[in-house]
Amino acid sequence: MTEQYDVAAARHHRVAEHLEMNGEIDDAAYHYGLVGENALKYALCKSGVAGVWNGARMKPRNTPMGKHLPSLTSAIQGFITDIQLHAVGRVGAELQAVVGDPAFVSRFQGWSLDIRYADHTCTPVSLVDCQRWSLDADLVLRRLVLMI
Repeated sequence: MTEQYDVAAARHHRVAEHLEMNGEIDDAAYHYGLVGENALKYALCKSGVAGVWNGARMKPRNTPMGKHLPSLTSAIQGFITDIQLHAVGRVGAELQAVVGDPAFVSRFQGWSLDIRYADHTCTPVSLVDCQRWSLDADLVLRRLVLMI
């Protein structure tokens, strides 16, 4: 199966907005994080960077492609030179701008995959965190997937 990170990012965004409008803050917050993860992975693929890693026979688990938020953010920072050297095209330029922005390290800060399990250390999610992750999701979706 070929991953369709762009389709997944857009779908999770629609779901998150619907859940947030209906007061399901924990679930909305979870989906906003998935928007970020999918948008970043889409840009890594579309810009050619993931292809370079594949060509070098790097195992995905050793690259950002095999990571989830929040470790995806730090993995991207560890591969910033690859991104700067190999990200091409319009998506590549946007990817470089997004991950090169000093604010990138704080995007989706505090988000955890464990929200999906209603882990007591992760839920309930505050409305403030949900709204912050919503803004982060909007930004990466617009810039890396929708290109607007």
